[in-house]
Amino acid sequence: MLPKSRLLVLFPLLLLSLTIYACAGSATPEPTATPTVTATETATAIPESAPEWQPEILWRRGHDGEAVRSVAFTPNGERLAVGLFPTVEFYEVNSGDLIRSAEFRHAVESLDFSPDGAILGAGQGVYGAVLCDAADGSEIQQLHGGYDNVVAFSPDGETVATGNRTGTAWLWNIEDGELVAEFELPEADYIVDLAFSPDGSTLAVSYFDGALVLWDVSRQTIIHELNFSSDQGGRVESIAFSPDGETLVASGIRDENFKHVSRLWNVPAGTSDGVLTGYENTVTSAAFSPDGALLATGAASGDGAVRLWQVSDWTLLHTLEHWKEDGEPDWVTDLAFSPDGRTIAVGTWEGELYLWQVDPEL
Repeated sequence: MLPKSRLLVLFPLLLLSLTIYACAGSATPEPTATPTVTATETATAIPESAPEWQPEILWRRGHDGEAVRSVAFTPNGERLAVGLFPTVEFYEVNSGDLIRSAEFRHAVESLDFSPDGAILGAGQGVYGAVLCDAADGSEIQQLHGGYDNVVAFSPDGETVATGNRTGTAWLWNIEDGELVAEFELPEADYIVDLAFSPDGSTLAVSYFDGALVLWDVSRQTIIHELNFSSDQGGRVESIAFSPDGETLVASGIRDENFKHVSRLWNVPAGTSDGVLTGYENTVTSAAFSPDGALLATGAASGDGAVRLWQVSDWTLLHTLEHWKEDGEPDWVTDLAFSPDGRTIAVGTWEGELYLWQVDPEL
């Protein structure tokens, strides 16, 4: 047995060793399985090395209170198409000058250009979906009728997908306008949005009741039917694939706490990769930058902001705010990245069109 004097010396050393070991063990907590990112948390989480540069508005155009329903850049990035009621206006991107406008039969709620830029697809609130000459906006072909129509071109430019309140998604041959395929769910609610994967093999379709289905285009079979059973209401307003096809963002739903979110999905696995939170109202629109480094999400009234997320770690980099004349937040209706990823076009319910510079190297 050690003498009492030796014990008195060794006992404090033993306590010190145990304290150091405990601190070392607590320094590396287990990582969370899925990211849940809130705007309020990440607003102060920007790395100290981040540049002080902030996005700025290059130009802004009003439309006498007529809501901007949709926006789309031409593939070369020189023109911007803006869907209104009942026209599409074409702007020169560098100057913001209005080049021309084309008349339609109703509000143009969805716009997309063919990959070669020759054809403009337009989904109208009423009177169906049409294909137009992108040079002058003249109608080439009426694909079908119906209400609340959406359009999306395939990446190879050979087909265009459409959908509306019938709950059926159609695939059309662009060259002759013939119907190629139909994608139907039993008792499906009406379609809100659709998008092709970057390789064109998959068509994502979102529905008013919150369902989101990934279809195999060639086989016309369901790959994944994503489960929103834990979400408390809210249709999927907007869907977008990342450029690598690995991630699908679905915006517009609410989580189990009734908070408005954008949900991230792992496409190959068909599983959730987490949510982006911090919104005051419904997330109406979302788009990835062409290089996949950024995700932009826009929210409705009571929020009126576009949030710019860094995809690598889902840090909130910037918040682009939009205000009405009465000082209240405006409602972001649609947004789109330019093909070079340096600017974002944003449309609002109050009829404002913004072109934001989001890259300091412009």
